[in-house]
Amino acid sequence: MAQYSNIKKPAFYIPYMDYQQSLGNIEYKDDPFNDIHLLNPTKTHSLPLVAGEDIVYDVEFRDSLAIESLTDSDGYVYIFILGHNFHSIDASIEIELIEGGNYIGSTTRTEIVNDNHDINKPNYNGFSIFKAKYPATNVDGYRIRIRNIDDSTQTMKLGCVSLCSKWNPPHSPDLSVGMTREYDGVKTVTTKGGATLSNASYTRGGTFWATSYAWELTTGDYDQGTESTVEMQRTLGRRIWSMNFSYLKPENIMPKTESLNYYATSLESLSDTITQSQSFFSRVLNRIQGSHLPFIFQANDTDPNYNPDQWAICRLDQKNVSITQAAPELYSLSMKLKESY
Repeated sequence: MAQYSNIKKPAFYIPYMDYQQSLGNIEYKDDPFNDIHLLNPTKTHSLPLVAGEDIVYDVEFRDSLAIESLTDSDGYVYIFILGHNFHSIDASIEIELIEGGNYIGSTTRTEIVNDNHDINKPNYNGFSIFKAKYPATNVDGYRIRIRNIDDSTQTMKLGCVSLCSKWNPPHSPDLSVGMTREYDGVKTVTTKGGATLSNASYTRGGTFWATSYAWELTTGDYDQGTESTVEMQRTLGRRIWSMNFSYLKPENIMPKTESLNYYATSLESLSDTITQSQSFFSRVLNRIQGSHLPFIFQANDTDPNYNPDQWAICRLDQKNVSITQAAPELYSLSMKLKESY
């Protein structure tokens, strides 16, 4: 396996707004941006910039959420800006949380990939990832503000803005971990004369985002089907990861209670419930609802490795999740992830 494809301690980024949408907690708006919060960057949202004006859109919740349900154990929200052309149009983006009618900016914003904060354009088109901390307690929604840095009148392209919660297993998977590439779009038949005929409906992810293929960084603003897209060809095939984690403690896997609150229990904090626990059940399985919702997977978060080939939109490729007790208070967890186009 190539050095830069090694699976070490991975990270799972769960699109929290997809989960809230499935619960009916996102206010519907008759607006071209009304699905901008969903992890579907193959849909391009195009809007002309007006000189001297920013683009502003609010994603609002029906019921407010505790900030701890969105942040990781260090207090960070992970924000993925996918399928954008901000480099070409000299634009940047800011995410503000809404609390009690007030718009709250981040106190800390740390680049992960291709982000120069809200006052400078990113170095490339394609995607940007950053993590941020917010001084909020309860969240009623969030505001997307796209800043028109040079007051131009160009066309903004944007796939989605996904706010994610992060889950890390406590250690790397067992040595039996595997990664394969599946060519499920290729069909071959053998004729009666012995000839082999092949038809490829697709050989790589067909997800052309607003300006490039998924997880590509470019300096040009391309359209699908143009000769310029030839330079953006990455490795073919659909990636599939199989891994097993042994010797997990109960708190790594399960919350202390699967209830929404701790009332009428011996517990004293919402951090013990399924809504705010940092366990696998709470942060991953409950929110993606098995194989129903996609999530973002990073194979190596140890070094960490933030190369573009480290990222993938995946789904669980299994009908059930099996947890086995290997020893008193120690469990094993196996999973299979398949790249989702």
